[in-house]
Amino acid sequence: MTTPSLADAQATPVPAGEAIPREVADALHALHEGRLDEAGLADLEARVLGDPAVMRAYLDLTLVHGTLSYAAGTLSSSALPALTLAEEPPAPAKSARWRTPLTLAACLALLCGLTFLLRPAADGPPAGVAVIDPQPEPDEPTLSPAPGEPAPGEALARVELPVRPTPELFPDLNAPPTPAPAAGAPNDSATPAVASAERNELPSPAEAAAAIDAVLAHGWSEAEVAPSPEADPGEWLRRAWLDLAGHAPPPEQVDRFLADERGRRRERELNRLLSGDSFAQHLAERWTTALVGRAPRPGVDRAGLRAHLADQFERNVGWDLVAAELIAAAGDVEQAPAANFLVAHVNNQAVPATAVVSRALLGTRVQCMQCHDHPHNGGEEWSQERFWELNAFFKGTDVVQRPTADGARVAALEARPASGPTFFEDRRGVMMATFPRYAGETVEAADNRREKLAELLLSDDRRLPAKSFVNRAWAHLFGAGLVNPVDDLGPHNPPSHPAVLDALTDRFIATGYDVKDLYATLAGTRLYGLSGAATEGNAFDDPAAGAPLLFTRCYPKPLTVEQTFDSLAAVSGQRIDPRARDAWVAGFVRPQANDENGEDLAPVTDIPRALALMNGEALDAALDAAAENRTPADLDDVFLAALSRRPTARERRRLAPLVRVEGGLEDLRWALLNSGEFATVP
Repeated sequence: MTTPSLADAQATPVPAGEAIPREVADALHALHEGRLDEAGLADLEARVLGDPAVMRAYLDLTLVHGTLSYAAGTLSSSALPALTLAEEPPAPAKSARWRTPLTLAACLALLCGLTFLLRPAADGPPAGVAVIDPQPEPDEPTLSPAPGEPAPGEALARVELPVRPTPELFPDLNAPPTPAPAAGAPNDSATPAVASAERNELPSPAEAAAAIDAVLAHGWSEAEVAPSPEADPGEWLRRAWLDLAGHAPPPEQVDRFLADERGRRRERELNRLLSGDSFAQHLAERWTTALVGRAPRPGVDRAGLRAHLADQFERNVGWDLVAAELIAAAGDVEQAPAANFLVAHVNNQAVPATAVVSRALLGTRVQCMQCHDHPHNGGEEWSQERFWELNAFFKGTDVVQRPTADGARVAALEARPASGPTFFEDRRGVMMATFPRYAGETVEAADNRREKLAELLLSDDRRLPAKSFVNRAWAHLFGAGLVNPVDDLGPHNPPSHPAVLDALTDRFIATGYDVKDLYATLAGTRLYGLSGAATEGNAFDDPAAGAPLLFTRCYPKPLTVEQTFDSLAAVSGQRIDPRARDAWVAGFVRPQANDENGEDLAPVTDIPRALALMNGEALDAALDAAAENRTPADLDDVFLAALSRRPTARERRRLAPLVRVEGGLEDLRWALLNSGEFATVP
C-alpha cells in the first residue's frame, strides 16, 4: 500500500456531512485530549498513514484544537469544520490539560506544522477547513492595480516623506560672534546654554537638559556621591566629535576649538556638529549596523540603505516615519532602499524578521519566545503566542529577484495579500493557529499586514519605538543606557531613572520624533560635559559592575571599528571613504549561524585587529603624514592630532628627547595611534 503524502491529504477535502468511521473520530478526539493508549495509537497511526481522508480529518481536528487553545474556546460552533460521524457518538469527556504528547501526535503535528509554514501564504488554509478567526474575514477581493498605479504594499515606498525644518538647537548662537570678554570681566560660560525657544510650547533643549541634570543630581545627593569633575576641553571635544561626527576631530579643528576663548564654545561646537552632514552619516552607519549588521547578506544593498538613512537624518525626517517605512516598504532595494531591512531578515519563515524588528525598533528581546514563554516576564504579553502573532504580520512578504535593464538581477520585497492563520507548535507538541495581532488588535484580511503593524506599533500606549530610540541615544552618548542592554526593555529590567526615560520619551513624541532635538538635549546636559575618569568616590559607579547606575560621569566606551578607520583617516588628513571602510571592517566580522541573523565582531584586543592597526594601509598613511622636522613643538602636534590634547608636563619631560632621535616622532605617532586612549571615546 502506498502511504499518502501530506499534499495528497491537503488535496482531499472532507465535505460537511461526509461520514467517517466512528472509531476513527473517537480515536482522533482521544488523541487530542490525551486519552489514547498505546494500542489505540498504533491503530490510528496505521489509519492516518493509510487513508488520505483520515489524514485530512486529522489535519482538520489539529487546526480546531490548536485554535481553540488560542481562542480560549470562545468561538461559535458555526466557525468549526463540520465532521459528521456514522453514528452519534457519546458526549466526549471534558478536555483535560494536554499531557506530554505521544510520539505519533508530536511527529504528525510537527510535520503538519512544517507543511503549513512552508506552503505559500497566498494558498490560504487547506481545502475543506474553515478558518477560525475571532472576527470572521470577508471574501478577499483580488487586488490588481490599475495601469500606472503601485502594487499593493508599494505605495509607501513612493510617498515623499514630509520634511520638518532643522530646529534652531541653539538659536542665540547664530548671531555674529561677540568679542572675547576683557580681562577681569565675568565669563558667560555659566549662563544657560540656550535661550528659551517656543516650539510646540515645549522647553528648549537646554531647559530640558537642565531638568535631566536636576534629576541626576538628586540621585547623587541621595547616594551621597559626588560626580566626576568637568572634562577638560580636549577630552570633551574628542568625545563630541567621535559621538556626533563618527571620528576624532582633525588637527585643525582641535586648534580652532582650543584657541576659542569666548564663553559657551561647547554649545557652538554642538551646533556645528549637529548641523553638519557627518552627524547624519554617522547615525546612518550606526542604524544600518543595528538593522542589517555589518556582514554582507544576499540581496542586501547595505550601502544603499545607509545612504537612504543618512538622507533621512540629514533632512530631519521624524523617526516615526523612518521606522514605519522600514517595516512597510516594498519594491526592489535600489528603488526602495528601506526594503533592504526586511530583505535581510524574512528568511526562515520570517523568524529573524520578527526578532530583529522587536529588538531594533521596539527594544525588546522576543527571539526565545518562538519556542516558549518569556523566561523572566509573565502574563500574556510575554507568551509564545505573542511572538507568533507578531510573526503573522510578515505572512505574504517574500523576497524575489527582479531583472534589471542591464540584464542583472536585484532583490525586491513583495507584499502579497494574505489571509488566514499562522501555525506554530508549542512545547507540548500541540499545533496552534494564530493571527496577526498587536496591542490587543487583530488585523483583518483586507488590511495590508505590515502597514497595519507600523500603525499599531506607533499608536500603542507602551510607546516602545520612541522609548527604545531614546534609550539607544542615551547609551550612544553616555556609555550606558537607562536600560541595559538597550534591546531588553521589559518589566524584568527596569530603568535606572524611569522618570528621565518617560520624560524624554514624552518630549521625543511631542517634537514629532525629532532626532536632532533629542541629541541636542542629551549633549547639552551637564552629564555630557563631565569627565569620563572615575574618582575615588565614584569608582563604584561603573556599567561593568552590574549595579544600578547613577551616571556620575560620562562613561568611556570603546571605538567602533568604523570610528577607528574614520579617525585614522581624519588625523592623517585623508578623505573618509565608506567603501574602503566597509572592506576594512569586513575583516573583523564573523556571521553567526542562528535564527537571528546575528554576527560576532572581533574586539580591539584581537590579533587580527591589532595587526590591521599596526601594519595596515590606514596606519601607514597616518604615519606618512608626519612632518619631517623634529622640534619640541612637534610633540604638541602629535598629541593634538592623535588624542585631541596636549601632552601633560610629565609626558613632555619624558618624551621630549625622543623627538630628537631619527624616527622618534614616527614611533611616537605609532604608539599613540595604537594606545588605549586612542581606541576609547573618553
